[in-house]
Amino acid sequence: TKRFGSENVGYIKAVGQQCMRVWDEPLDNDTNDADDEAGQYVLVDKDVKLIRDHFGLSHLRYQDMSPVLIPQGYTKSYLDGEINHQDQMAD
Repeated sequence: TKRFGSENVGYIKAVGQQCMRVWDEPLDNDTNDADDEAGQYVLVDKDVKLIRDHFGLSHLRYQDMSPVLIPQGYTKSYLDGEINHQDQMAD
């Protein structure tokens, strides 16, 4: 962040398996619904919280940094054939 400035740095953990609940404040330039004006709790990967706090990336929304969460046990269930790929694609 020293070289480019924190406002020009981003981070995304596209898929996460260990999540935590955090408060996501709306950004000054946020164009989402008025319902989000006060912020909201969102589930994000724990690494997203760590990176955002450590590098001061408060100009990024948590939910944009952690778009996909996989629940605990999902990978094992999928590999064991308990989850049908076609059913998920239909969702």
